[in-house]
Amino acid sequence: SNTTKILKYNSTPNMMEENKSGEKMKLEDIHEMMMMKRLDKLNVIEDKLKTLNMISKK
Repeated sequence: SNTTKILKYNSTPNMMEENKSGEKMKLEDIHEMMMMKRLDKLNVIEDKLKTLNMISKK
């Protein structure tokens, strides 16, 4: 991994390197947000199921 790091630094300026990592972070953030939204949806569904169970038990 050390050799690739050296190659990267020699071949591309720091600005390019920073930009690449920035883009990666953005993609990761978007993915995380999507996962969070999915979790929220699951929680909502769970809550609905719980309330339905409560109603059916009465």
